[in-house]
Amino acid sequence: MRPAEEYQGREQTYLKHFFLESYLERVAYNIGSFDSDFVYVDGFSGPWRSTNEDYNDTSFMIAIQKLRAVRDGIKKRSGGRDIKIRCLFIEKDPEAFKTLQAATAAITDFQVQALHGSFEDVVPQIVKFVGNSFSLIFIDPTGWAGFALDKITPVLKLRGEVLVNFMV
Repeated sequence: MRPAEEYQGREQTYLKHFFLESYLERVAYNIGSFDSDFVYVDGFSGPWRSTNEDYNDTSFMIAIQKLRAVRDGIKKRSGGRDIKIRCLFIEKDPEAFKTLQAATAAITDFQVQALHGSFEDVVPQIVKFVGNSFSLIFIDPTGWAGFALDKITPVLKLRGEVLVNFMV
């Protein structure tokens, strides 16, 4: 992970990247030990202020890299057992979404889908994408102004975990 000094003025990004570097990997390994399907959903994907052409300093690319490592690690440890990994990256901002969509279009080793819209408005698509799979859904809006809990309740009922990060 990049040093904390590189995140000056972007503390929420630092926390998100820290989470992805540690918790996402741990959860995916745990689920992969007993299940063959794992879904990661990032409700506010960006990219925001990326400084690399390959987007390695963005949350969506960090997640992809971690999940690849988990998939390959499980395969190696288990003697060849595959785990199906799917990612859904959601972004409301039109320009950021175009960048996200272009950057993820080249991912072919597992299913990655970019979805344009606000998190609240795409809940039905999230529920459909996750289906019955175990999922980790990360909700971390910048400058959170609130959203109706009843709108995201279907996501909270899915099999898996939902992590909400409120920056204050």
